[in-house]
Amino acid sequence: MRNTDCQSSGTGHQVHSGTASSAITGELAGTYGRKSDPNDEAVRLQWETCRQRAKEDGYDIPALPAFEFGDDFTSGRTTSRQDLDRLLEIVRSRRAPFARLYVRDIDRLTRADDPRFLGWFCYECKRFGVMVCFTSDKEHVNYDEGGTEVQADAIMKQVKAIGASEDLRQMKKRLRIAVRGRFLKGFHVGSSHPYGTERWLATKPDRTPVERMPERGGIKRPGHAIILRWDESKLPAIRFIFESLAKGEAARGVARALNHRHFPKPSEEGLWTSTQVTRLARNPIYMGDYIYARGRSAEETPVQASEAKYDAFEPIYLPNYMPSPPISAELFARVQKILDGNADRQHRRMSSRPEFLLTGLFRCAACDQAIHGFTHRGNKGGRYRMYRHGPIRTKAAELEAGLPAHARRAQCAFANRYIRAEPLEEEILTLVRTLLRDQHLVRLAQEQLGALRGERHGDRSGEISAREKEMGDVKAQLKEAVRLHQVASAKGNEVLASMHEESTTELSARLKSLSEAIGSLREEDARFQRVEQQLPAIGTSLTALTELFEKGTVEPKQMLRVLLEKIELDLGGGVAHVRFLIPATGFEVPRIEAA
Repeated sequence: MRNTDCQSSGTGHQVHSGTASSAITGELAGTYGRKSDPNDEAVRLQWETCRQRAKEDGYDIPALPAFEFGDDFTSGRTTSRQDLDRLLEIVRSRRAPFARLYVRDIDRLTRADDPRFLGWFCYECKRFGVMVCFTSDKEHVNYDEGGTEVQADAIMKQVKAIGASEDLRQMKKRLRIAVRGRFLKGFHVGSSHPYGTERWLATKPDRTPVERMPERGGIKRPGHAIILRWDESKLPAIRFIFESLAKGEAARGVARALNHRHFPKPSEEGLWTSTQVTRLARNPIYMGDYIYARGRSAEETPVQASEAKYDAFEPIYLPNYMPSPPISAELFARVQKILDGNADRQHRRMSSRPEFLLTGLFRCAACDQAIHGFTHRGNKGGRYRMYRHGPIRTKAAELEAGLPAHARRAQCAFANRYIRAEPLEEEILTLVRTLLRDQHLVRLAQEQLGALRGERHGDRSGEISAREKEMGDVKAQLKEAVRLHQVASAKGNEVLASMHEESTTELSARLKSLSEAIGSLREEDARFQRVEQQLPAIGTSLTALTELFEKGTVEPKQMLRVLLEKIELDLGGGVAHVRFLIPATGFEVPRIEAA
């Protein structure tokens, strides 16, 4: 079997097929494999195990994407995986080219917390004509046959699924105990590390440094573990941050000074920000203490290391974790007091801030920049509520290049424009009341839906039929290409086998594309039907919402959040384009203009 690449996805890797080594002699079967770590070769070994068992049963598993399914770097707890989903899609289409699906063992299929997943998966495949077989079983059971033996086998498989899930829980428990124990002994856990520190390989248990770890990856060596040491090149930046904050300087000003003086950045790309400055100043590592809180909420109170248990979940506070810290405990405490006071003042300021009904909904029609609420203090002591179009800033690379401030702003023609809040909010509220009061919003949705269905229904039906016919032709071509590929491989004609392999790959991709297109068309049609069915009930709900709003039971801001998707302000023409969203459907009504 030749080596092939694997593609990464959100849940792991999809393992691609190799080249078949023998001609097909019996009925066809498929196979599925899974590995928790990135090891696609292990998945291929699972395929080979399944291929051998299938051959004993009189079945052949071709080495083609339509027959081999595999997810590596994927946890068995996840029930949605890239190639498992592809497998189910093929099975549910009733056009699966195989009658059996071979899996090495139950834990390769699932370690889900819910043991019912195994039974559901086997039933779902059998419902569409595919029997799930495990190579670890001495005899395969057809669940359609019923009887006490079948019931007993189903119960045993469910027990095995529960056992696989319990095995995973025990593995995680052992890992948690080992990791927390390593931290309590003064070693570092994980590949990330705080700013100003370096990871070093050290001997156990005396923590003698041996070798600096690379920024990416790690070094595994028996009798060694990882410790943290100070990075001398970054300690001046840490001292500058704490000393500046202790003098009363704002975090934003400190970040600006760090960038101006070219202190080492917290990451390869980007610049210092006020958020990064504050986060760094909150970390007790810089006075030598460390908090281990993997997977825990930042709000949880850590326990002292002397009271921490290995088999527990709470964060751990370990004092004197790193010797010779750059910041004293007194300076750290003074900075925390200042930051706490800043947070309290910010909270009081925000709680007394005037209410803006449309914050988060306004966008500039010209540049799509958000338009936020802003309080302007007048000359006579009054305060005016305004909506402000802020400047648009370009990427931080231009700031680093030393360009002046005005050149760092890609200005919209309406940047820094102010609009009085009261008349604008009143206009939008009046429009919403009018549309709700006489069911005009529901009628608009019905008209839009009817127009869309009238335009697309006839074409969609014809397009689905045409694509289904094309799928049948592609399916026949793929079957023939598979046969020719197997014949060429059996005769040792590598050139011809390679040509047929390319054909099968192209045809498989085309088949998948057609299936996705048909599914998309059907989903769109089903979505229209759902909206049509829900509109009468939604109209009644909107009427009730209107009555509650008129009585003052529902706050205006709450109602607007339900009905409005966004409002595009044309500041040049003085027009607001309001986009309504019918609740519970995700259906967007055409834009309505409000002067």
